Amino acid sequence: MKTLLTHTLILLILSGMAATATAQNKRTAFRITILNTLGEPQAGMVLKITGYSQEHTSDSSGVIRFEHDVNKNYTRMANFYFPSDKTRPVKTLKLNEALADTLLYIDSPENLAQMKQSGRLFPIEGIVKHDGTPLAGAEIQIQGTGRKATTDTQGRFCIEADYSHLIVVRAEGMETHYSEIRPFLTHADRPYEVNMRAKGSDRIYTTVEQMPEYPGGMKAFFNYIERKLRPSHLAEETDTEGVTVIQFVVEKDGRITSPSIVRPLQASLDTAALEVIQTMPRWRAGKEKSVNVRCKYSVPIRFKKPLPEPPMSPADSLRMIARAQQADSISKLPPAAIRGRLTQHAEIPVPTFSAAEGIRLEYRKLPYVELKEKKRGFFRRLFGRKD
Repeated sequence: MKTLLTHTLILLILSGMAATATAQNKRTAFRITILNTLGEPQAGMVLKITGYSQEHTSDSSGVIRFEHDVNKNYTRMANFYFPSDKTRPVKTLKLNEALADTLLYIDSPENLAQMKQSGRLFPIEGIVKHDGTPLAGAEIQIQGTGRKATTDTQGRFCIEADYSHLIVVRAEGMETHYSEIRPFLTHADRPYEVNMRAKGSDRIYTTVEQMPEYPGGMKAFFNYIERKLRPSHLAEETDTEGVTVIQFVVEKDGRITSPSIVRPLQASLDTAALEVIQTMPRWRAGKEKSVNVRCKYSVPIRFKKPLPEPPMSPADSLRMIARAQQADSISKLPPAAIRGRLTQHAEIPVPTFSAAEGIRLEYRKLPYVELKEKKRGFFRRLFGRKD
């Protein structure tokens, strides 16, 4: 009867685990469209999901269609490759429900070379701001061409740009801003926002009197990485070990900005680590002469497979069984024997073991153990019941 109840309990637990896994996994249909910055389809692009060998390829319209389970507790990575090189991903994104219907802009080296050689001009629109406020009268110049424009009272501008020259934005009291044309073309449905920084406030220190610190110190930081990233799990899943180094800027208010990979390891691992860094809580800002300053900081993130547990030897197994049985034997002594003093006259079954005979029980006299009787209150000693 006891065995039947045990088996029933195990089946219920397994059924519950299966139901939970089913609830956490959601079958999602994906439709990802890939274009170059000119709006032309990128046919033949390859998508591979971390941990799976199956490949998904974009059709003549640049569309990749497939279905995949999305797990709320663990997100896999979607890696995009050019058909000519399936070893190095050109873009890596989280495979979640937000990616289900997505438009991506990816330029191949051939696209960039052709556009630079053609010298083709594209009309672009932008809006220049500082701390969310539009900047009027800012000057926009296409470097090396003489083409210029000025922002209106709403901070907006229009100008023709190309792939070969940088777009330079200057405003009074602001640091000069440089940009390529691609961000403007990939936001063609709305003016691209250019955020300016005030002069003097943009300096980034590498060494300061008081360096930035994660709340609770570096031990708390690595605990955060272990909890959010699970690097040993990812290392085992991708069969990759090593260290990736991420650099970022700790702003004056402790925010983390401009994270980048300065020592890559593997695309999916680098991307996963980068996203965890981007969502970190605010740090304690660095200080120079007791004033908060922007400071550059680098952290290593190690991916290492978990070490397998050593097998237990037969002797260790026997010792564990013996200890458990001995503890169980003592617990079965009469209450009076436990409350009183265990002397050399008390005998209990004690398991012994040997390689030849295995485990057997022997009745042994315990060594003298004196358990001091707890002192009672005066009235209880005077009128209380004696054992």
